Amino acid sequence: MAQCLKEVRKQLLQLGMSSITSIDDLIDRWLEFTDQQRQEGYRLLAQLEEETQSPFLVRDYDPLHDASRVASLRRYLLAVVNDPLLFPRFSLDDGSQCLVAALDQKIVGYTLYQEDNHDLFIHEVVVSPKYRRRGIMSSLLGSLQRDVPLTLLVHPSNDVALKAFGHFGFVQEGSSETGYLYLVHS
Repeated sequence: MAQCLKEVRKQLLQLGMSSITSIDDLIDRWLEFTDQQRQEGYRLLAQLEEETQSPFLVRDYDPLHDASRVASLRRYLLAVVNDPLLFPRFSLDDGSQCLVAALDQKIVGYTLYQEDNHDLFIHEVVVSPKYRRRGIMSSLLGSLQRDVPLTLLVHPSNDVALKAFGHFGFVQEGSSETGYLYLVHS
């Protein structure tokens, strides 16, 4: 493991990412790097930081302990998607609620949503790239299931999100005036 760590550090240095020591560092400084640096840095760090799967906990958002990590994941999402129409800056101050997924006391994902009598509208679902494909998104969405449909908007070019939500059982039921696909899970 020490040799692997040394080799990854060397390759990160060659990429101009000498101060990056974890995937969280990469996410926090995402905009500072080129697409090629991001992809290669993520690949190297994922290789280095592969961990055995630990059970994670989905729980209510705690502003005192979770705010900075949720904000970091949100900055990552906004940088990657870079679509101001999709994110009109929902916050917990406007009646939105938040669930977080925690692994060993570390926030690895969250969902921001609003619920009324007719549906539960999901504004955002974010899982740290390092922890994807471990069932975290499904657990977050599963924790939201109520007697009302789950609804959300997805950009038609976001194939990854469409596939992930499709696996969870969302189906398209139209589109918004801005061109986003309206997905529903009953």
